[in-house]
Amino acid sequence: MFCSKCGNEIDDSALVCPNCGCPTSNYEAKQEGVQIQQLGDIASEKANSAKKLGIISLILSIIPFTAFIGIILAIVGLVKANSNLLDKNDPTVKQAKKLCIIGLCLAIAVIIIVDIISFNRTFNGYY
Repeated sequence: MFCSKCGNEIDDSALVCPNCGCPTSNYEAKQEGVQIQQLGDIASEKANSAKKLGIISLILSIIPFTAFIGIILAIVGLVKANSNLLDKNDPTVKQAKKLCIIGLCLAIAVIIIVDIISFNRTFNGYY
């Protein structure tokens, strides 16, 4: 292989020219690999973050006073799980979506049940 800047012959595995320091095609390929790895790490962090939000929304949805917070967290988790950066077939993304949907449904059910109970108590004269 020859350097594109100075024209000296260099080793085929060299990342830079030893004579002038110009990056070779090997260096550029390695940089692209690093960038792809960094994008994969970011996507993995987003998927795990969405999954954690789903778990927290499930927990908060069970408690009547925090069910509204559970709804908000479930919606945020669904938005993160539907990010264009994430692979839709990734098992972590699928789990995150399921957890968020279950948390959302559970929170809505808890709010409805609490409202029915409080309405019945009010209607029957308990308050």
